Amino acid sequence: MTTPASPLHSDDAAASYPVSGPDGSPAMQIVGHRFTDPAGFDAWAGLVRQLSAHPNIATIFQAGSGSDGRPSMVVDAGGSTLSERLCHTGPLAVGEGVTNASLLALALDTLHQNGLRHGAVSPSTVLFNGFGHPQLAGLDGQAPGMAPPSAVSRFNPLDPVPGPASDVYALAATSYLALGGQLPFAVDPHNPALRNQSILDLPGVPQQVTGLLRAALNPDPNGRPSAAQLHAELATIELPHVPTAAPALPAEAVGIAIRPVTTGVVEINRAGGTPRPVSGAPAPFPTSGAPAPYPTSGAPMYPTSGGPAAFPVTGPPAPQYAPQFAPQQPWAPQPVPQKKSSVGIVLGVSALALAVVVTVVIVAVNAGKKDDPTPDPVIAVDEGIKQVDLDNADVSLLQEPGTLSNGESGLYSLSGEPVYADVDGDNDLDAAAVIENAGDSAEDLDAWEFVQVWLYEPSSKRAEPLYFEATWQWTCSELPTLSLDVDAALPNHFEVTRADANWCDDGFHSSEQIHVEVKDGEVVQYDDGHYSAVVNCRDDVNSTGLETKDVYGLSDPLFHPDSSSKVVAQDSEFTKMVVYYAKDTSTDINNGYAYGVISFTDGTLGCGWVPWDVVV
Repeated sequence: MTTPASPLHSDDAAASYPVSGPDGSPAMQIVGHRFTDPAGFDAWAGLVRQLSAHPNIATIFQAGSGSDGRPSMVVDAGGSTLSERLCHTGPLAVGEGVTNASLLALALDTLHQNGLRHGAVSPSTVLFNGFGHPQLAGLDGQAPGMAPPSAVSRFNPLDPVPGPASDVYALAATSYLALGGQLPFAVDPHNPALRNQSILDLPGVPQQVTGLLRAALNPDPNGRPSAAQLHAELATIELPHVPTAAPALPAEAVGIAIRPVTTGVVEINRAGGTPRPVSGAPAPFPTSGAPAPYPTSGAPMYPTSGGPAAFPVTGPPAPQYAPQFAPQQPWAPQPVPQKKSSVGIVLGVSALALAVVVTVVIVAVNAGKKDDPTPDPVIAVDEGIKQVDLDNADVSLLQEPGTLSNGESGLYSLSGEPVYADVDGDNDLDAAAVIENAGDSAEDLDAWEFVQVWLYEPSSKRAEPLYFEATWQWTCSELPTLSLDVDAALPNHFEVTRADANWCDDGFHSSEQIHVEVKDGEVVQYDDGHYSAVVNCRDDVNSTGLETKDVYGLSDPLFHPDSSSKVVAQDSEFTKMVVYYAKDTSTDINNGYAYGVISFTDGTLGCGWVPWDVVV
């Protein structure tokens, strides 16, 4: 796209230009008017670029100082803002509005844990990506050398010293408006008396929700919950998923005089407030023409050595904000009745709200980080699945799906404790557990066990079972039982200990460990540098009395025995795929698929599935 010669918006500190992102999608380039300390800005930029990996923080494509020392950022602007939605379609459904608030609180907690604050949370800085997920945009409002003068609005508080608690207030005000509420101080945000008025309960919105928002809107920052607490408490509330019939909101009730994060929110912001004057400010960068659009190929516009810089690069770290709330909160969470479902799994009562949030370390990508004593940034991860009742979970298999009831069903029973890891990389923990199928009797030779993986869905507060088991084996005295753990070296995987061969006889079997994760919605094994199917196939290499067939080039190996499954490897990535089978094997089993051993070009082995009709 062609970059306009004049900015879309300009304030005292920076100008905003609509440009193209790396894939050609809409983006916004924010360029500072003045020279700044490159090391200071680049340190901040390196941190926020890493934190933008959070699914509820808008992606920062590029951030760094230009050759003349002026700061610049290129940020994703491909979605629509909450302001646009409120003005076009009206308030959000209760379930969506509260879920959005919980997820955005988690994003704020990530910023706060890293010594940052947002400073401008409002409907105009909440962006919905292509999947409809809410994201915080507008982080440039606190960037060194780019921060505009602070101003009071209907969304931020009158705190004498803005801090993390100010962000919590702004999120609560934004969320209340999104649910159809009217802020009592919106008509005069400067009036302390109006700020002391409590918000009202809303039709169809649980009182626990408005109670939490009311606490977060406390004029005293010490009386507000933290972002982590707000997320945790909202995540435990049972929510109705019904549409809201309220009319669309006028732009003047939604907009705010702030830098636009998309082109679609410009007019709404103008209607909501008077833009700050730019008198006396230097000309926007560059002084002639327009800034070059973010390159779709080639070198980055503002390169940094080795990728995103670890924070800090040089100089002192950014200030770590002291907690702005007292340890004893003047509000207490209200108990929530537990709900169970035979179709899915619903969250029960949280005994400790803060248990829902855990932190993980982002590994720095620059080579010099090894000896850098500076702590890596931390990202808050939604641990809500630990409140899910897995004793009443669905299990979803290729054959005989079922539902547990108090840990058992006619076919299955839960064995041992579940383990948790973010195996699909969406910033919330998922669960896995060993399930036993005991057969019809203790002597039944069809007894077997398998690993079931459930993915957590924050919007519905359910754990959804994946379609295919994460490995299985027969249950007999010759085989070691399945067990689960999380390997500290691979924290985003489940470590499964299973028998090295899946047959029952008088021979001795040892154990082996495999690592399981979720890739493109499918359970896969990751070992030896390759992804492959989780079936235990490599034991067949040493089998005797079996027929063999190399099916290389006849069919792509799949992760699961299903035509919709993804391909394990292309022909150029392996040299052969051998299927071992008995002559009397039924071709109807496993959905009409057979598994085989893949020989990768580097000499390692993996597993995959092919249709039986290419084997026999």
